[in-house]
Amino acid sequence: MIETAGLKFSYSQKKEFELDVPFLNFREGEITSLIGPNGSGKTTLLKIITGIIERFEGTVRIKGKDIRGYGSKDRGRLIAYIPQAGADIFDFSVEEIVSMGRRPYMSFGAGAGKEGIKKINAALESFGLSDKKHRKMSELSGGERKAVYICRAIVQEAEILVMDEATAFLDIHHTADTLKSIKKLAKEGKTVITVSHDINLCSEISDEIVLMKNGKVKRTGKP
Repeated sequence: MIETAGLKFSYSQKKEFELDVPFLNFREGEITSLIGPNGSGKTTLLKIITGIIERFEGTVRIKGKDIRGYGSKDRGRLIAYIPQAGADIFDFSVEEIVSMGRRPYMSFGAGAGKEGIKKINAALESFGLSDKKHRKMSELSGGERKAVYICRAIVQEAEILVMDEATAFLDIHHTADTLKSIKKLAKEGKTVITVSHDINLCSEISDEIVLMKNGKVKRTGKP
């Protein structure tokens, strides 16, 4: 599903940090977890794979096509990205944020439609957020914001799910729900990529673990 080759990226010309990943693939129906210390390049790699970072050396091919060749709507149907909670705090309501997951399927100026609204409400209910759907994101806890982003990804129905610290800030109940959702999506044939500091959690859910350090892949293998 995702093939990368010769990836190189630095945030500055001084190259105090440089991502250097010669080769890394992610397969359909599998969960791949990226682990490693802070600053090892995990989130940077996610941002390249999802197209957030566009200027980099090398290639990222999804279904045989370069990521830079996809338009924003097509990319939205392919990839759902869940950032770290708190990375982006918008003053939108919970319902508005989750509804954004349906944008790749909407015509210009149109709403989510009856079917889309059903999916949105079902996702909110599954994470216990129905009574908070009119609350502003800035009023929520870190765990609640993370759950909102997960709901948005679920209703997006993309083929690839990319999660940065998927269970960070979540309580035990929401963590269990999230892990259950991740496993279910992989069984449905979706490509799932996660970043985590929790090695035990990665070992529990992953088909492949990628260890990163100083911008490089140090080891890959089964848990």
